Amino acid sequence: MDWSADSKRIRTSSGDYEVLYFDLESKHGDTHGNQTDKDFIWASNTIKYGDDRHGLQPPSEDKTHINDVNGSGEIVLTGDDFGLVNVFNFPNPSIATSRSYSAHSEHVVRVALSKDNKSAFSIGGEDKALIQWKVKSI
Repeated sequence: MDWSADSKRIRTSSGDYEVLYFDLESKHGDTHGNQTDKDFIWASNTIKYGDDRHGLQPPSEDKTHINDVNGSGEIVLTGDDFGLVNVFNFPNPSIATSRSYSAHSEHVVRVALSKDNKSAFSIGGEDKALIQWKVKSI
């Protein structure tokens, strides 16, 4: 779930690959959120799906291999079922210009960035390891 910078809206991605928007002031869902999304600054950047995230998914995948997304500013990280931590430019992520790091022996459960965006952290599923590594710009 992501919060808008002004704390007036939230967005989340559902299991059926849909992004849902909610206006906290009116206490109602926003069915036009995908059209107005570009008007908002998001304080967090963790949803897996959406118009600005098509480049996170390789064309041959079925959208289930990404376990976590976390981004801040100009980069977005993903953790996947292949034990990889992937770094993308943001906005406009692209598989062609991303970097992938073999970080874990099994799937990657969580990824996170430090507040200064200079370090990343990943947690593995089966290996249960916490890895910290330096983020290199793409």
